[in-house]
Amino acid sequence: MDSSKGSVNAGSSLRNFRIQRQPLADSPNLSENSNREQISSTKRAQIMSSNESDDSVGFQSTQKRRRVVFSSDDDGDNESRTNRTESAGDIVPDSELVESQIEELKKSFPQISDLDVQDALKEAEWNVEDAAVRLRQKAARNNSSKKNDVKKKGRVRVNSEDSDDDGPNGGDFDAEDEDDGYRMESRKVYDSDDSDDESLLEDRADRNEVVEFLEIATKEELSCMIGSSSKKADVIIEMRPLANWADLVLKIRSHKSVSLDILNSVKDTLKVRRDVARLLSKCERISVTLQSAVERLMNNSEDVPKSESRDLFGQPSLLNREMKLTQYQILGLNWLNLMRKNKLNGILADEMGLGKTIQVIAFVALIHEQGDVGPHLIIVPPSTLDNWVREFGLWCPSLEICTYVGSQIERKQLRISLNEILSGKSDDAYPNVIITTYNTATSTPEDKVFVKRMPFHYVIFDEAHMLKNCATQRFEHLMRIQAKRRILLTGTPMQNSLRELMSLLIFVMPNMFASHRTQLLKTFALYPRGADGTDADENLNTRSNYERERIQQARRIMNPFILRRLKKDVLRDLPPKSEEVIRAPMDAHQQKLYDKFLKSVRDDVTAAKENGTLTGGGGIAIMMQLRKLANHPLLMRFHYDTAKLRTLTKLLLREPVNERSTFDVVLEELSMMSDFEINSTLRMYPNFKEHCLPDSQLCSSGKLQALDRILPGLIEQGTKALLFSQFVIVLNILEAYIKIRGYRYVRFDGSTPREERQRLIDEFNNDPKLFIFLLTTRSGGQGINLTGANTVILHDVDFNPHNDKQAEDRCHRVGQKKPVRVIRLISKDTIEEGMYRLAQEKLKLEEDLGGRTAAEEEGGEDVKPDSKDVVRLLHDYLRMDVIPNGMPK
Repeated sequence: MDSSKGSVNAGSSLRNFRIQRQPLADSPNLSENSNREQISSTKRAQIMSSNESDDSVGFQSTQKRRRVVFSSDDDGDNESRTNRTESAGDIVPDSELVESQIEELKKSFPQISDLDVQDALKEAEWNVEDAAVRLRQKAARNNSSKKNDVKKKGRVRVNSEDSDDDGPNGGDFDAEDEDDGYRMESRKVYDSDDSDDESLLEDRADRNEVVEFLEIATKEELSCMIGSSSKKADVIIEMRPLANWADLVLKIRSHKSVSLDILNSVKDTLKVRRDVARLLSKCERISVTLQSAVERLMNNSEDVPKSESRDLFGQPSLLNREMKLTQYQILGLNWLNLMRKNKLNGILADEMGLGKTIQVIAFVALIHEQGDVGPHLIIVPPSTLDNWVREFGLWCPSLEICTYVGSQIERKQLRISLNEILSGKSDDAYPNVIITTYNTATSTPEDKVFVKRMPFHYVIFDEAHMLKNCATQRFEHLMRIQAKRRILLTGTPMQNSLRELMSLLIFVMPNMFASHRTQLLKTFALYPRGADGTDADENLNTRSNYERERIQQARRIMNPFILRRLKKDVLRDLPPKSEEVIRAPMDAHQQKLYDKFLKSVRDDVTAAKENGTLTGGGGIAIMMQLRKLANHPLLMRFHYDTAKLRTLTKLLLREPVNERSTFDVVLEELSMMSDFEINSTLRMYPNFKEHCLPDSQLCSSGKLQALDRILPGLIEQGTKALLFSQFVIVLNILEAYIKIRGYRYVRFDGSTPREERQRLIDEFNNDPKLFIFLLTTRSGGQGINLTGANTVILHDVDFNPHNDKQAEDRCHRVGQKKPVRVIRLISKDTIEEGMYRLAQEKLKLEEDLGGRTAAEEEGGEDVKPDSKDVVRLLHDYLRMDVIPNGMPK
């Protein structure tokens, strides 16, 4: 039977689609905030520097050292060049002389830094012999201090061979030197408060490194430094060639747009790079050993040592004997066990549809047989919770499964019961596995404390997309779960955006990486957005050598911790999947409205250019309005003009349900609705039929006309179809269209109750009379099995092509017996053409680089498109360079 929603909720659902205007990332307010942050950061650095200065106690000295000027015919004799004034404290000899003195002293004291040598010279009033005495005393103190440190320090390991309680980090990782290289040097390479000569007497190694970087760095590298910009990068490039430090300082002083503070930014940037490279190298050494074991396991060949062969397992006996694991699933099971044996966490990243759920169930059964009875925690999206429970019941019914969901009162009772069971105060069945959702696990303080303090052995994160942004509160809360091991499940791993890669590393190995999060994020936030709207992380061919090397190194580090198989490689008998794009011409009325709106936007841009009011805001709002018109004209308000709204308001106020409302309130509410929303509201009242839109107008869009050509053929073939849209409002229109055409259907979106979801899925898969399953891409595109259908229709284009890929894989997966057909509808000659081209570029990049793009949004969250993508769309396809604030009337 039809599973339709009441139209009472249509108004609130439709209003969710309206775009609220917000300033873009480049708005003046945001820029002002950014500037304040930079100024604040600069002030903090200056305070730190002044506090550590030998010449200041709570304030800066105003006394400046006098510069010694030498005659141009100076013969270079050292004695004649060490001229002094009567005030010894103000003496600053020539910088070349100081460099020669430092070189001489470094021969005797190679273990002491250039800066310390220089300080000793200054204290000895530039007398080499006196400075040598001071340096000998300093070396003796350093040796004594090191001996004491060695006695106190000792080696610390995350775990030992006979202990499994090594925390969530996992791995036989040596935690020694945990802080090596991560203390940012407070000493500046240039201090504007000091005299000219003192600024030239800083550490020569630092100076040379800064000069070399500014000589060879790309514009992108220069732009992404703190305090820098694209314009400043151009100025620095124009300064080249840079002969030496003095030449660099002189050229910077000659440009008003660049200050000498940029030199300290360079030094900080290089320091963080070295620190992160050291950490990555340390991790890579750990991964080399594991990599060989993984390769031998995956090959499963005769050269596997006998001792290791005994650790290879077949299907666990605890599993249902009527169910059989495939060979690649058995290998996945053994890979998980290998990670457990090496006390490591891992990411199971098989392509969607290969049965990651089943492999985890088999792994839980295997360790249960080996004595680890849990409890284990599995955190899932709401749409997959019932499927997990069902799969456990099917594959391993002997395990005790508990779902931690429900109302706050129900969850409180569950917490009390579980605590009593685990503490031995209750004789109820011991829960081997507890399954909950991401929202529940982070819902209330009580829920957070419960999942944090429960003695979980394994915590498994299904559809782990929200773990790719370590700046979110959800990431922070889930990081606090005190399980011994972690397994991440995702069908779309990120291996190309270093920032998101760091989030996964921090989550998978927190003991190794979490304490260095600031340095890591600082480093990988240094990659700027490209002018074409793509993330600089995506443009591998335009990267600096440093960035390319780090990307490749980061991938090598992650590979041993990730198991990734593709369907084309492991499923020889999986039916083929064909894809087609139908560019549907818009309905004549729809085309007229689209062209009119587009012209009004262009006219506003032209007028704004002429009167000087052109700004950068409003682009996303305009793009969304164009997308609405490209999908269906009823998504905007054209039919119900102001005069009709005033008439309808008077009529609505006569209805008893609206007796407490006022004319202005009702009129304002109606004016904010689209034509479809107003029509849905009027259909709630029996006396308003004459004011409702005819069915022909509801079906008048180019895409619905394309469906009129597609769907009858599918019915004749006996084929079921999944019809996806990104938006609930569009799904409402599609539902109205399907009702008008008389098709039998079910519907699934974010508002569908959890307990209803699995029932709808089973009903659709098993009832041959049901023809169409209506789903939103994000709610119905993750973790559910809809192999009862073999046709996928994507009604609208997504900026993130991987959301569409996930939707396709709901039916192109294990268990599918028929060839799968994917149909993508695009309104011809509209903004959707540009969106589709951008999506294909991202997929091509994935193919070239072997990973997802950095422009990908987090799965499962309805986020706004990237503003850079919008700018590129409006520029390339609408010939709009800048968009004015506000919307055309």
